[in-house]
Amino acid sequence: MAACLDGMEKPGIGRPVTLAQMRDESVKVDLCVTGGLVFNAQGVTIWEGHNLFEVQWAMLQDMKILREKAPVVAVAHGCQVVDEVELGAEKVTSDIQGEVQSDWVVTPDATVEIAAAKKPTSGIDFDTVDPEGLLNIPPLQELRGIRMMEQIMQRDGFVSKEEKPEAAPTEDEQLGISIVEKLMQSFKS
Repeated sequence: MAACLDGMEKPGIGRPVTLAQMRDESVKVDLCVTGGLVFNAQGVTIWEGHNLFEVQWAMLQDMKILREKAPVVAVAHGCQVVDEVELGAEKVTSDIQGEVQSDWVVTPDATVEIAAAKKPTSGIDFDTVDPEGLLNIPPLQELRGIRMMEQIMQRDGFVSKEEKPEAAPTEDEQLGISIVEKLMQSFKS
């Protein structure tokens, strides 16, 4: 089902939501699953296109929707996990600013856990966003609009710039977190 957008949109499985809906409904993301064309065994995406996952990660960070320690699982076929040295290519590390390193790389035959995976903790810096990306990624446009409205509201004294502390997970959310942790533990062994 997850392999295609149609599967996500089946009744009872999922629904499209905007960033504003996620914020207004107090949605919290506990786990991120991503695909990519090629990963290395250190959980770094070697090539995925235009860093779309990093943009999504930063948007969720910016909106404070992403839980602080949300793990990232990269799902791929075995042939998509490579050793750059064996291929004669330059070794790719997670040192690029904004790069999201996976905590696990999962293939049909293996699960690799990456200790101390690096992930950025800041949101979107619109001064560095590619103008073409802004034109082609509707959620990025939505976030820019939200930020502009927040600035206007703060400037004109309608709201203060207070930060609300992150609420503890509800009982149902904690159950889901525990299930994911147990599933990932079983992959380690």
